[in-house]
Amino acid sequence: TVSSTQNAVSSNQNLENLTFSADEIGQLEFRLNSENIAFRPSDDGQIHIRYCTRDDVTYTAYQEQSAASDGLGTLVFTRKDTSNSAQLFHFGIEYDDDRADVQVALPKGLSVDVLTASGNMEFSGVTIATLSVSTASGDVDLTNVQADELTVGTTSGDVDLEHTTVSGETNLETTSGELDL
Repeated sequence: TVSSTQNAVSSNQNLENLTFSADEIGQLEFRLNSENIAFRPSDDGQIHIRYCTRDDVTYTAYQEQSAASDGLGTLVFTRKDTSNSAQLFHFGIEYDDDRADVQVALPKGLSVDVLTASGNMEFSGVTIATLSVSTASGDVDLTNVQADELTVGTTSGDVDLEHTTVSGETNLETTSGELDL
């Protein structure tokens, strides 16, 4: 069961952990700005999202019901700036020897769609149905990833695929970044 909305706002930087049952979720969508995000396999078949809260940002996770015949919904994780001043960039916060602002543990077989302005994305050891990644200037690293379909687009970010297997359609595009296969 997935709760419909969970918000997190903190007066200091703290870690927030969200857990969702994968039984009713077929797709994950992440709409972030400049956060670095890391995806790893889930140990228990659940979806886990761990992130560092900040005074000037509210993160929200909610489920959208699907009209598809499979009846599986979409879990959306998004950010909203709550400060009065415009913040164009946020530099990553380090914790537990990991450079990710948002850490996601994924069960096998979900579809994942990630959109960031400048955040780096790292996928390691995950098995994904469809992976779609778009960033203006963030780097995208895939290591030991298995996917049915893969789409990666960057404007100036680098794309690095290492030991990654895609059984279906693959689209990789960068305007001025490097592509390492």
